[in-house]
Amino acid sequence: MKPQAVSGAFLVLCVGCLLAAYRPPATALPTQPAVVVVAAEANSPTPTVAPTGTATPTPTAAATATLTAAPTATRTPRPTATATATPVLLGGHIVFVAQREDTNGDGSASDFDNGRIVTLDLQTGETRDLTDGSVNDWGPAWSPDGQQIAYVSNLGGNHGEELYVINSDGDPPRRLTSTAERETAPSWSPNGEEIVYLLFWWDEALGYFIGDLHVMNVVSGATRQLTDTPKLEWEPHWSPDGRFITYSRETFRPELERSREEIYLLDVATGEEWMLTESLSLASRQDFMEPQWPGCQPLTISFSVVEYSTRELGSEPIVDIVLYELEWQDGQPVLTLRGRFSSNPLLVNGHAWGPNCEWFIAVESPGLLARQMTFDQRLRRLPEVQFGDAVVLLDDPTVSMTMPDWTP
Repeated sequence: MKPQAVSGAFLVLCVGCLLAAYRPPATALPTQPAVVVVAAEANSPTPTVAPTGTATPTPTAAATATLTAAPTATRTPRPTATATATPVLLGGHIVFVAQREDTNGDGSASDFDNGRIVTLDLQTGETRDLTDGSVNDWGPAWSPDGQQIAYVSNLGGNHGEELYVINSDGDPPRRLTSTAERETAPSWSPNGEEIVYLLFWWDEALGYFIGDLHVMNVVSGATRQLTDTPKLEWEPHWSPDGRFITYSRETFRPELERSREEIYLLDVATGEEWMLTESLSLASRQDFMEPQWPGCQPLTISFSVVEYSTRELGSEPIVDIVLYELEWQDGQPVLTLRGRFSSNPLLVNGHAWGPNCEWFIAVESPGLLARQMTFDQRLRRLPEVQFGDAVVLLDDPTVSMTMPDWTP
């Protein structure tokens, strides 16, 4: 079938699907090195001012992190409809989480029911269920070669949240972790040999969750700890060159007299860490979440900016997705704004990037959509992202879809 065009704004965001269930209380952290953040100037070189600060030593001991419950977004089940074909403009495959049955007994299938791991062939429009929804499966992530998918499942029972890997051809899943703790948010290294993930657990004495980032060798099962802080590092993602891992962490900011989610960058080899969003929007109430690497050249990082300051209690926050080029000056990271676009209304269903930073993929009515994007540098201090018409990749309103991930 032919692609379908959808007019109107393409407004989608996942503000940490995993983060919806947990949120830590404020705790003061040591000051991190500042990061220079500048707006892109048309036809002008990157500024040469570099930040100052000291490197964070490689962690050597287990950390404690505090976490309390956060409000969870309400999702409305979609009406009955028929699935549609996918376009040939965007090739490859997408994996996503689908909820088809009412497993929690609330009368409708929604994101709060058991999820199953589903793949979509963008050339043929064919979908394939890799798991059956008898337990809750979520958080899928493609391996770099597109042959395997890491995901989170409570297949093992007990407290749930263990890591599994399954071949894209549907072979039975293989369990990666089997611990007394919980594991979530897997992300592959570019060479496909390791997975970074969050290991955490509930501390009865403290009354909150604690944990840190760990890395596992997928073949040997050997693990090592990456972070050691009083907070949890959410949504880790490996950079395309394999050198860095980015993640979000709630951080107390004395100058703001509040905590907020910040984006961090970790050098995997040295353990040095930088707070990338330290100098962003100090005068407003914002959170920075869901960092990703869109595949742009030069190296670019994206993340979500959630604005609460001008909203009344109970209303939706203002959300933008921003893209920054990441460069280095005197051993310190420097961010240059490359583009931004609005992502309202806030929907907790996830987004992904297609090839070469050219496609933005997300879940929004009427289904799983993609838009081809370009960067408009005419606005010198606030570059914007320009989108073409939305292309419907999959239109099946009988299914609640979340957490898409793309592979060639």
